[in-house]
Amino acid sequence: MTRPKVRNWSQCWALYCLGLFYVILHDELSAINPVLKFSVIKCVVLFMWWQGVLVNVLESTSEMKEADDGLLKRGWTSKDVGYCINNFLCIVEMFFICLVFHYGESFGCSA
Repeated sequence: MTRPKVRNWSQCWALYCLGLFYVILHDELSAINPVLKFSVIKCVVLFMWWQGVLVNVLESTSEMKEADDGLLKRGWTSKDVGYCINNFLCIVEMFFICLVFHYGESFGCSA
């Protein structure tokens, strides 16, 4: 019971410190567009978590069990298929994230 409270408190404290860091160094950091990059990373974490939840739900559905019958002959289980689906979706998401980071990157500034 205490561990989730400590984890939640530490995550809130880390976000507070990150926000404070940005407020103090806003002018110096404006050239590298940190808000876009931070937002993209937070979205990646959020989307990957929900994607994992949805794939786990898909693994327990009757459609996946029906597909599992044919895949068992090849040595695959519904967990293996769910794992591959999750990895494939991750690859597709990383392509779009790469495009967003390319858009957010400012090559004109020198450090």
